[in-house]
Amino acid sequence: MKNLYLFVFLLLNYSAFSQSQTLNSNTVTLCGCPGELWNISVPNKPIISFSVVGASKRVMFSNYGFSIPANATIKGIEVEYDFNTNSTGTLLEDANVQLLYWGNMGGTDKSTITPAYTGSNTIILGGPTDTWGWFWAPADINDTGFGFNFKLLANQSGLHYSFLNGAQITVYYELPNGINEFQKSNSSAKISVKDKHVNFISESHKNSEISIYNILGKKIYTATKSTVDSKEIDLSTFESGIYVYTIKSEEKEKTGKFLLD
Repeated sequence: MKNLYLFVFLLLNYSAFSQSQTLNSNTVTLCGCPGELWNISVPNKPIISFSVVGASKRVMFSNYGFSIPANATIKGIEVEYDFNTNSTGTLLEDANVQLLYWGNMGGTDKSTITPAYTGSNTIILGGPTDTWGWFWAPADINDTGFGFNFKLLANQSGLHYSFLNGAQITVYYELPNGINEFQKSNSSAKISVKDKHVNFISESHKNSEISIYNILGKKIYTATKSTVDSKEIDLSTFESGIYVYTIKSEEKEKTGKFLLD
């Protein structure tokens, strides 16, 4: 079992005390700068139409609602967004791509490394070990002013660009001690593990199905969480190791990992 655990540990490619949170923005705002105007009537799907050649105003995604522990060390930040455009070739490019630090632009401008926008695709910037040339404290990430700053440059009029699902941000961090968990969701659900008892906590007031899988992908437990905010599951008969869980409701789905000691 120890050899299997060591293999899984190396496979995950980050320390046993590293965790991450992924969230989407609750707020999209515009700068007061000159340029073509974004339509932000649907917060997570802002769009822009260029009537002339030139740059757009900055659009700023913020108010993500992260809850990084105060004793964590930020290891990396990843931004992911899907887009759709009628542009071809190199007619539509980034003019500014940065993170927001307490409401202001901070860190490396990644507009020089992003490709020109054509058709529909997904862009992923940063990663588990990329802090965008900036030092981040947990309070910086948890602040409502933390987020993603974006600006476009069109070399032809008549171009249209839209975000499909806003801009998701994943923050990777390391704890002095804790469990190994990966979260990929807009959900605010969390879990805690103590003495092989797992407590699933969620703000959802809908019924949820909780499934637990072993590291080989085999489902080994299923339970239903009613309209109460939490559900505790006794896993004392399970072997120590890493497990994967999913929480499904009518509203959303959350997937993560946890460690049983």
